[in-house]
Amino acid sequence: MPCRDNNLFYFGEFISTEQANYDGNYTYGNGRKGIYRQKTVVVRSFPPNAFGLYDMHGNVLEWCSDWYDENYYSKSPGIDPPGPSTGQYRVLRGGSWYSRPRSCHSAFRFRNSPDLRWYSNGFRVVVLDFQ
Repeated sequence: MPCRDNNLFYFGEFISTEQANYDGNYTYGNGRKGIYRQKTVVVRSFPPNAFGLYDMHGNVLEWCSDWYDENYYSKSPGIDPPGPSTGQYRVLRGGSWYSRPRSCHSAFRFRNSPDLRWYSNGFRVVVLDFQ
């Protein structure tokens, strides 16, 4: 599925619990209520994006290497901003099974201390097939 310009989600303007794992008791825009699974699901439970990456919305909040700065993006380069070089908090993106749908898009940033362990946070592991 190609990414669509100006949409928050790679599959379009709205999100549903058939496309991602989040708290389906809540809606985003004209979306509808759905399932609230109350836990993570197996990777590849939902369709991949145009790059073949699964579960980019929901399931677990993904730790990023970026340090958090509330105002960084207002003064950063528009393309591939490197992020602040230091900080107190790291960025988490993508929402989780515990999140409301509005926080499941990649531009929505959470922040947490790097030493915090939380049941809805995780990592994206990428495996390359060299065959």
